[in-house]
Amino acid sequence: MLGPYQVIVTGGLDFEDYELLASKLDAYLLTRHNSQGVIIVSGGEPGTETLTEHYAKERNIPLQRPPYEPDFHGDRALFVRTEFMTNVSRALVAFWDGRSPDTHYLIQAARSKGLAVKGVRY
Repeated sequence: MLGPYQVIVTGGLDFEDYELLASKLDAYLLTRHNSQGVIIVSGGEPGTETLTEHYAKERNIPLQRPPYEPDFHGDRALFVRTEFMTNVSRALVAFWDGRSPDTHYLIQAARSKGLAVKGVRY
Protein backbone atom coordinates (compact mmCIF):
# COMPACT_ATOMS: atom_id res chain seq x y z
CA MET A 1 0.00 0.00 0.00
CA LEU A 2 1.26 3.43 -0.89
CA GLY A 3 1.72 6.06 1.78
CA PRO A 4 0.59 9.66 1.63
CA TYR A 5 0.65 11.42 -1.73
CA GLN A 6 3.61 13.79 -1.43
CA VAL A 7 3.40 16.64 -3.90
CA ILE A 8 5.87 19.46 -4.48
CA VAL A 9 4.24 22.85 -4.98
CA THR A 10 6.55 25.48 -6.39
CA GLY A 11 6.65 28.46 -8.70
CA GLY A 12 7.69 32.01 -9.26
CA LEU A 13 8.96 34.25 -6.51
CA ASP A 14 6.67 36.97 -7.90
CA PHE A 15 3.48 34.86 -7.85
CA GLU A 16 0.86 36.47 -5.58
CA ASP A 17 -2.52 35.10 -6.73
CA TYR A 18 -3.66 33.11 -3.70
CA GLU A 19 -7.15 32.53 -5.15
CA LEU A 20 -5.70 30.91 -8.28
CA LEU A 21 -3.31 28.80 -6.23
CA ALA A 22 -6.05 27.65 -3.85
CA SER A 23 -8.52 26.79 -6.61
CA LYS A 24 -5.94 24.82 -8.64
CA LEU A 25 -4.63 22.95 -5.60
CA ASP A 26 -8.15 22.21 -4.35
CA ALA A 27 -9.03 20.67 -7.72
CA TYR A 28 -5.77 18.73 -8.00
CA LEU A 29 -5.55 17.45 -4.43
CA LEU A 30 -9.22 16.72 -3.67
CA THR A 31 -9.32 13.06 -4.71
CA ARG A 32 -5.81 12.30 -3.47
CA HIS A 33 -6.40 13.90 -0.08
CA ASN A 34 -9.61 11.97 0.48
CA SER A 35 -8.28 8.59 -0.60
CA GLN A 36 -4.74 8.42 0.74
CA GLY A 37 -3.75 11.65 2.42
CA VAL A 38 -1.48 14.37 1.09
CA ILE A 39 1.76 15.93 2.23
CA ILE A 40 2.78 19.16 0.54
CA VAL A 41 6.51 19.58 -0.02
CA SER A 42 7.57 23.23 -0.19
CA GLY A 43 10.96 24.87 -0.40
CA GLY A 44 9.79 27.83 1.70
CA GLU A 45 10.80 30.52 -0.77
CA PRO A 46 8.82 33.78 -1.20
CA GLY A 47 5.93 33.92 -3.65
CA THR A 48 4.35 30.61 -4.61
CA GLU A 49 5.88 28.59 -1.80
CA THR A 50 4.91 31.07 0.91
CA LEU A 51 1.32 31.05 -0.41
CA THR A 52 1.45 27.25 -0.51
CA GLU A 53 2.43 27.07 3.15
CA HIS A 54 -0.51 29.34 4.01
CA TYR A 55 -2.78 27.07 1.93
CA ALA A 56 -1.54 23.94 3.72
CA LYS A 57 -2.05 25.50 7.15
CA GLU A 58 -5.53 26.76 6.22
CA ARG A 59 -6.60 23.27 5.07
CA ASN A 60 -4.76 21.26 7.73
CA ILE A 61 -2.58 19.51 5.16
CA PRO A 62 0.80 18.38 6.49
CA LEU A 63 3.76 20.31 5.13
CA GLN A 64 7.32 19.13 4.65
CA ARG A 65 10.23 21.50 4.10
CA PRO A 66 13.34 19.96 2.60
CA PRO A 67 16.74 20.70 4.06
CA TYR A 68 18.41 23.74 2.55
CA GLU A 69 21.92 24.30 3.84
CA PRO A 70 23.86 26.73 1.66
CA ASP A 71 26.58 27.05 4.32
CA PHE A 72 27.18 23.30 4.11
CA HIS A 73 26.43 22.57 0.44
CA GLY A 74 27.58 25.87 -1.06
CA ASP A 75 26.63 26.30 -4.71
CA ARG A 76 25.06 22.82 -4.71
CA ALA A 77 22.43 23.69 -2.07
CA LEU A 78 19.64 24.23 -4.63
CA PHE A 79 20.54 20.98 -6.40
CA VAL A 80 20.57 19.05 -3.10
CA ARG A 81 17.17 20.47 -2.13
CA THR A 82 15.72 19.64 -5.56
CA GLU A 83 17.06 16.08 -5.33
CA PHE A 84 15.49 15.63 -1.90
CA MET A 85 12.12 16.96 -3.03
CA THR A 86 11.98 14.87 -6.19
CA ASN A 87 13.09 11.73 -4.34
CA VAL A 88 10.32 11.89 -1.71
CA SER A 89 7.47 13.12 -3.93
CA ARG A 90 5.18 11.58 -6.52
CA ALA A 91 4.03 14.79 -8.19
CA LEU A 92 4.82 18.43 -8.84
CA VAL A 93 2.44 21.35 -9.25
CA ALA A 94 4.30 24.35 -10.68
CA PHE A 95 2.91 27.88 -10.97
CA TRP A 96 5.17 29.16 -13.73
CA ASP A 97 5.42 32.35 -15.79
CA GLY A 98 7.32 30.49 -18.51
CA ARG A 99 10.55 32.35 -17.72
CA SER A 100 11.81 31.41 -14.25
CA PRO A 101 14.90 29.21 -14.66
CA ASP A 102 14.62 27.72 -11.16
CA THR A 103 11.01 26.63 -11.72
CA HIS A 104 11.93 25.25 -15.14
CA TYR A 105 14.80 23.29 -13.59
CA LEU A 106 12.49 21.75 -10.98
CA ILE A 107 9.92 20.84 -13.66
CA GLN A 108 12.63 19.11 -15.71
CA ALA A 109 14.02 17.31 -12.65
CA ALA A 110 10.54 16.06 -11.72
CA ARG A 111 9.85 14.83 -15.26
CA SER A 112 13.19 13.05 -15.43
CA LYS A 113 12.26 11.09 -12.31
CA GLY A 114 8.81 10.18 -13.61
CA LEU A 115 6.78 12.41 -11.29
CA ALA A 116 3.35 13.56 -12.43
CA VAL A 117 3.73 17.22 -13.43
CA LYS A 118 0.91 19.76 -13.46
CA GLY A 119 1.80 23.19 -14.77
CA VAL A 120 -0.23 26.33 -14.13
CA ARG A 121 0.76 29.34 -16.24
CA TYR A 122 0.33 32.83 -14.87
